[in-house]
Amino acid sequence: MRLPPPSGRDSSMSAEIFVATESAVLFAEGRQHVIHKGSTRIRAGHPLLKRNSHLFKPLDVHFDVEQATAAPGEQRNLDLGAVRAWAKENGVDVPARGKIPAAVLEQYEAAQRAS
Repeated sequence: MRLPPPSGRDSSMSAEIFVATESAVLFAEGRQHVIHKGSTRIRAGHPLLKRNSHLFKPLDVHFDVEQATAAPGEQRNLDLGAVRAWAKENGVDVPARGKIPAAVLEQYEAAQRAS
C-alpha cells in the first residue's frame, strides 16, 4: 500500500524511507491509514511519522554482490550452452536461463583445465 505524500510536498523531497514495524490503523490529516508490518513504506516528513515514529524504522537496503571472476573489462569466451550442458551432466545446479553463477563458471573452467 502506498500512502500519498504529505499535503503540498513533493514526494521526492527526501530520500529517507521508513517501513512499518507493526500493523495498525492510524489517523493523520483527518484520514484513516491502515499500515502493514514490513510492507507499508513512507518518506521522512510524512504526517504519520510525527506521532507514530515508534511504528516505523528506516528502510535498510542491502544487495549481495557476487565477486567478479574476470578482471574488469575482461570478457570470458565461453559457450554458455556448453557450460549448462556440462553442469547438468555433472549434477551442478545452474539456471536454465540468465546469468550463470561465478562458482559454476569456475567449476567448469577447472574441469576443462583438468581434462
